[in-house]
Amino acid sequence: MPVTAPPRSTETHDDRDLEQRVAELEALIEEARRRARRRRLVYAAAVLAAAAAVAAASFGVGGNGHGSLGGMVAEGAPAAAAAQPRPARWEPSGGPDGGATSIAIDPSNAGVLYAGGLGTVFKSVDGGGRWNAVTSAPWTRVSALAIDPTRPRIVYAGTDHGVAKTMDGGRHWSMLNRGLYVGDSRRRGDGVGSLVIDADDPQTVYAMRDGALFKTSDGGAHWRLLAPPAYRKLRCPHCAVSAYGYFAVVAIDPHRAQTIYAAYGRGAKASLYASTDGGDSWRRVEPRGFPSAWFSALGISREPDATLFASGTGPGVYASSDGGATWTLTGLTTERVWRLRVDSARVYANTETGRVFETSDGGVTWQAVGSGAILPTIDVVMDPRDPNTLYGIGNGAVKSVDGGRTWAEADKGLVSTMITSLGLGPGGARTLYAGTSGGVFKSVDAGRTWRLERGGLGNAGVNALIVDPQNRRTLYAVAQGHGLFRSSDAGVHWLRMQTPFPSTGVQAVAIDPKHPNVLYVADCGGACATGTLQKTRDGGATWRPITGIPWAVQSLAIDPQHPGTVFAGTNRGDIFRSSDGGGGWHRVARPPDLPNSRHHAIVAIAIDPRDPDNVYAARRKGGVIRSSDGGATWRRANTGLTDRSVNALAVDPHDPRVLYLSTGAPSTITPGAVFRSTNGARSWHPLSGGVPAVGVAAFAIDPSGRTVFGATMGHGVIQLRSGR
Repeated sequence: MPVTAPPRSTETHDDRDLEQRVAELEALIEEARRRARRRRLVYAAAVLAAAAAVAAASFGVGGNGHGSLGGMVAEGAPAAAAAQPRPARWEPSGGPDGGATSIAIDPSNAGVLYAGGLGTVFKSVDGGGRWNAVTSAPWTRVSALAIDPTRPRIVYAGTDHGVAKTMDGGRHWSMLNRGLYVGDSRRRGDGVGSLVIDADDPQTVYAMRDGALFKTSDGGAHWRLLAPPAYRKLRCPHCAVSAYGYFAVVAIDPHRAQTIYAAYGRGAKASLYASTDGGDSWRRVEPRGFPSAWFSALGISREPDATLFASGTGPGVYASSDGGATWTLTGLTTERVWRLRVDSARVYANTETGRVFETSDGGVTWQAVGSGAILPTIDVVMDPRDPNTLYGIGNGAVKSVDGGRTWAEADKGLVSTMITSLGLGPGGARTLYAGTSGGVFKSVDAGRTWRLERGGLGNAGVNALIVDPQNRRTLYAVAQGHGLFRSSDAGVHWLRMQTPFPSTGVQAVAIDPKHPNVLYVADCGGACATGTLQKTRDGGATWRPITGIPWAVQSLAIDPQHPGTVFAGTNRGDIFRSSDGGGGWHRVARPPDLPNSRHHAIVAIAIDPRDPDNVYAARRKGGVIRSSDGGATWRRANTGLTDRSVNALAVDPHDPRVLYLSTGAPSTITPGAVFRSTNGARSWHPLSGGVPAVGVAAFAIDPSGRTVFGATMGHGVIQLRSGR
């Protein structure tokens, strides 16, 4: 409030008048101070209330309110006025890096690269030094990239939803699927797996989708099927190639883009066809000297002459210089090749052993591309201006500046790792382990930074990860196809454990929370129809088989208060319970119906740590069932779930009434979603803000309940803060 003093009089005043005027002035000043204090108090109350609301929203308090901060609080109004909190939202934790599936280099500027990940396209403008995501579409895989050679800001991406195109270097994308899908065939298969642009006519683009070749002549506005003839497989509506019923591979001549070779077939033998008019007409080629019944890969070299390379179902790479009529073996006689990539005069061959070989003399000699732990295993592209600079895709993006002899990681910011499992170090949320398709990553700062722990595991994919609840330095990991591993130094080094069961099909591992040397391991049998369940009491030194469950076990859970009580969920939907540590089993839940038992597989079992009578089980296609009497009886618990295709289920250890559930991708084509229950699964509410389309495969919850981590299948680790 402004203070105004009385005007000074020119008359003479006595002392009393002066004292009176001074008193009046002091009164005015004090009144101004009182009003200012009231304003400050009211304003401070409003600010504190608003700050509290924002903090509550940031930590997930208050459910799903959508209120916002209002205007000024009137003077004298109650200080309780506050805004409603915003809904809780998942945020990326910062990694781990890696996980790309395809790569392309700008032909006019070698510093500009695009990489396709699991659901996202990434871009680098400094030769792989740093990557940034340039899409936010609901894809779950980007399998192919192609850059217009005349206008490099035009890029095509082959996704599981079809073909996407950008005209401005990745700022904006649009889907171009007219003619590419028929009916509901969009729901089948892996989408567009390869793209080729005609260098002479960049408006012409070829796309491979689920075993069929398509072509556009107008930059993607319209697509038409070239080969094979349309055919719909009736008995397998969900098979990968059911839309056309064929398996096909295609090669396009880089010198004459109208020349196309396609190997496809349905039945016992594939056939090779050639077209010289861009796929409008075809002639059949009888390949002599090619021993395989099927072609698994095709490629055409650019220099000096167009040589056709191919691989089949057996080992070796074959070459033809007469359009596929006759073939000769060029090398790699002990390697089965699943992909051939031609770049300038070099041909790269990807093998089933995860190695990449190259030839620069038309297949006369082959040599491995580099050596060591960091190598490309999926794709290789060459800098068009510097043949010594190569980029590749392994567990992430990699780069070589010496022609492929040595490689270094080049995937900073390329967060597309497929994470299958998470583990927290005992006692808090600072130390976090992530089991990925490329090994185990470790974070010691709550997920902000990550380090790949290679010692003993190499690049093996990790399906499951368990941390000893009493010793933070002891971990167990299931390496895909390699068996069970143990680390005694917090993940730095790993040793393969000697087990009596096969190493290729470990499905589930559970550790006794009170006696960590006791572990249960479920192994899958042939086609997962049967399996074995093993137990160790000495940390893996010795094992004994557990019998009594006739089906393959897919999930395990141990009662945290009474470790002798063990639950086992099978791949056909049964749940078995043992009260004596696996000595005897009783079936306590049956699948709702058969066949299609895989739809009812028990993917997760969770037990209330405070009241073990509360048991929850998640079915792959049937949502959640709940027991409140220790598994004796069960009932459905799906109220509020809009998707019942479940991937993961977890109970908050701080407040067991709170549960988290993930649905959709990766087990289905539906975008991933997360639901939360705050009343013991009696009802569920969506909590998917910030959840990527690729879905969540596992949860890890801080013992205090303040932080929930989610392992995504292509967007790194995400986290939710609850605000306790």
